Amino acid sequence: MVMDGETPRTVDYLKRQDRVTQFEFIDEGTFTVTYKWSYREKDATETIPGADVSPITFTIDGSEIRLYNAFSPNGDGINDVYKIYVRSIVSMNVAIFNRWGQTIKTMSGKMDELLPSDAEAEADGGYMLELWDGTYRGDVVNDGVYYINVQAIGAGGKKYDKRADINVLKGLGSGN
Repeated sequence: MVMDGETPRTVDYLKRQDRVTQFEFIDEGTFTVTYKWSYREKDATETIPGADVSPITFTIDGSEIRLYNAFSPNGDGINDVYKIYVRSIVSMNVAIFNRWGQTIKTMSGKMDELLPSDAEAEADGGYMLELWDGTYRGDVVNDGVYYINVQAIGAGGKKYDKRADINVLKGLGSGN
């Protein structure tokens, strides 16, 4: 059984007579594999169904989110924007807070809306998503610890609720 959104559909993947059967799943999602077998006595014309085998259900989900803990929005061209790594994420809600709990930045939506049209995928199909330039109301924030909350849904249905701290370290760059 394969899920089209929330609707299950049945697909006969294999009809084989080999002793060993392999199948490569290229889609993410939840799958139920039902094994049915039959046999025929030598020189017989009638096929006899085999005993029932319990179905196996499993999920394939290649989604991933990585949050990083520091960046330096100082205008030197090195690590000036806070980015996170996302792969096979369908939608996401992000909030960044200062140490007093004041919301500094929010972002939410489906990934095709959040990723720029010219975004280039990493070798494994993931993306570095730029989230925050280190400013609040037009000014670069002070050095210190800020906090990020990310809720997301992966392509296979996995739900993420990640939290981390972000160290803003402007150093001696031109934006200091």
